[in-house]
Amino acid sequence: GLVTGLDPRSTGSAVDYAVRVAGRLKAFRITARILPGGSNHVLVVQTDSTRFEAVEQRLREVERRQADLAELTADWLWTTDEELRFVELAAPSDPFWRRVQPRLIGQRCVDLLEDAAETIARRRPFRDVVASITVDGTVHRLHFNGKPIFSTDGIFRGYFGIAADVTRSYEAERARDAARSEEHTSELQSR
Repeated sequence: GLVTGLDPRSTGSAVDYAVRVAGRLKAFRITARILPGGSNHVLVVQTDSTRFEAVEQRLREVERRQADLAELTADWLWTTDEELRFVELAAPSDPFWRRVQPRLIGQRCVDLLEDAAETIARRRPFRDVVASITVDGTVHRLHFNGKPIFSTDGIFRGYFGIAADVTRSYEAERARDAARSEEHTSELQSR
């Protein structure tokens, strides 16, 4: 009864099942296919997939944890494709990010991150790149960090990274600089 539903004429025909062995749950996969040459011989292979099941479970846990972290962070998570176009923008529930998102999807990151264009062309990580974007008539400063994504066989797949709206801290720094400059000018004039 274990191989019920297994059709060796179908490519990739498989049945997954689990049994308890020595108190531990073990996962197995049985595959079957007709051997070439027109014979009625069938090759049946049983594979212990317990390790694969554990790896898949761990991967699901890591993905869930990453999603939870994305919800907790004030930063914005982004991904590009091989052509460097923004394809994914995971933003917190900040209304600003929701307005920026449709403007950036499909845009090439090198058009926004001009200061990192050479680094991106070399497929290298970059940090602390500040870009400006105007939203609703207001210029916002965005801080970007990014890292290239390569497949296991070394093929470039795009970039991923984080960004943050640093407009308030940028404006506060400019105000401090202006106050220092004004103070310095006043000192010079009083001499």
